[in-house]
Amino acid sequence: MAKQDDYTRYTIRIPTPLYERVKAAAGEKSVNAEIVEALEQAYPDPDPVKDLLDKAVEALAYLETNPAAGFNELTIANKVVDHARVLLHASRVIRGVVPPEPTKRPRRKTNP
Repeated sequence: MAKQDDYTRYTIRIPTPLYERVKAAAGEKSVNAEIVEALEQAYPDPDPVKDLLDKAVEALAYLETNPAAGFNELTIANKVVDHARVLLHASRVIRGVVPPEPTKRPRRKTNP
């Protein structure tokens, strides 16, 4: 469990029927844990990797529309965008937002 200093106490009033639904959804967890989990899903931390990808896509769009941009600049920008997409997916897997993609293994041929 995290340190008490990592939390802010905040008292809220919610309608009793809503509280009962949250309590039922929590199951073995505490109502507080259920509410925190719901809030985390509704308000996720800003993803710095997504910000990087957005900036890379913006730069690529600029280079594609700028007649002075050369082939090398476009190639580099495309590679940056590709790498940023991979990093974005990896960060989402690490944070548990998306499941990891299954690893594709080559099938072995069996002898009859």
